[in-house]
Amino acid sequence: MDIGKMNLVIVVGVLLYLIFGLTPVIGGTIQRPVIYSYYWPIGKGQQDLLNLNMNTPNFIDIPWQDNPRWLEAKRYWENNGKTILYRVYPFKEIKSEDEMYEKFTERLEEAKGIAIDEIVTHKLTKKQARMFVNVLVKVRHAYPDKIIAVWCSGNWNQGNVFLLKAINDNADMFLAELYISQSVGKTKGFEKFKSYLKSVEGLVPGISKKTIIGIGMYPKMADDQSQNFQDHLSSQIKLLGTDPFFRNLLGVALYAPVYISIEDQNWIDGILEKFFSR
Repeated sequence: MDIGKMNLVIVVGVLLYLIFGLTPVIGGTIQRPVIYSYYWPIGKGQQDLLNLNMNTPNFIDIPWQDNPRWLEAKRYWENNGKTILYRVYPFKEIKSEDEMYEKFTERLEEAKGIAIDEIVTHKLTKKQARMFVNVLVKVRHAYPDKIIAVWCSGNWNQGNVFLLKAINDNADMFLAELYISQSVGKTKGFEKFKSYLKSVEGLVPGISKKTIIGIGMYPKMADDQSQNFQDHLSSQIKLLGTDPFFRNLLGVALYAPVYISIEDQNWIDGILEKFFSR
């Protein structure tokens, strides 16, 4: 298909979506459960990318790098059944829809999909949100068989529901950053998971089936020395993997294994295998 015809198809698809609310064709079917790793599951300073510390992650999102070691690892793990997504930032040094579209499609040409990072609801202006939606719809129609994952943080309401609906209609994965620290978990438990899902499901029915709950593993989450951080992480994974309330979830996301020790990575790998095995 020549460029002119492809652009016509994209424009028609976007108009159908904006005018009639038609749901576009979504990328390849994603098999549950998804165990998603932000960055390679390796230790800090680890150079060997062909020996990961966790076996369970079946999706890994990484920044693009043009070096032989990086590209070799990408090919190796794709050949061994893992899906590697290239991470993109919609508003980092990007000022227009054309620039955003070009950045997204540049990475889509080189990978099975992209992971769009840092959609922060309380920081986005309406103009930015509309720009992102327009690009997302265009990208979906141009690359119907590629995977699109979107990392989101912040709350949803009637004022920004159009953005949530666009993600549900055009992305394959809705990655909800619901990070709970040890201190919060100790006082309030993990109720945040259920309340968030109830909220988004109420706004956009069916979105739970594309939702992947992100678990915070970075240092700020380990804020209670009286608790074992392994236990804190394990409890969240067990809850999400066993409570019937979460049965429609697409999976869990880990942000990020590289922040924890190799021993903890191995431990969490075993917990994931126990509660999220296919």
